[in-house]
Amino acid sequence: MMRWYGAICAAVFAAFAFVQLNDPDSLPWVIGYGALALHFLAMTFGYAKRPLFWAGAMLSLVICAWYSPSIVEFLFNSDGMGFSNSMSFSYPYIEETREALGLFIAAIMQLIAIRLLPHEKIDDSELHIPV
Repeated sequence: MMRWYGAICAAVFAAFAFVQLNDPDSLPWVIGYGALALHFLAMTFGYAKRPLFWAGAMLSLVICAWYSPSIVEFLFNSDGMGFSNSMSFSYPYIEETREALGLFIAAIMQLIAIRLLPHEKIDDSELHIPV
């Protein structure tokens, strides 16, 4: 299950990175989604690390929170502009809401990955506390 999940998520985030290539601010998004795709690919082969997923999930949620004013503006705006409308400089909250949604998806998928990853065993001999 873990390996399939890693492979599917790697494909999803590789697609996310590819779709971002046409954005004017594509570089940070391509790097971020590309890094996620690589880490999920590492999960597929058993090399993923929980701390990286924790850091990625927390970073995704913090940036998502940064976009919360745009999400609120999108939800309560009555000008008829929908989520599927093309990007417009007159309505920046649409693009920012899309970016926040992508980050929220990234955070949820990373939290699921943390749950699926096996716990690392700790050698009790390393925990010896001298008295």
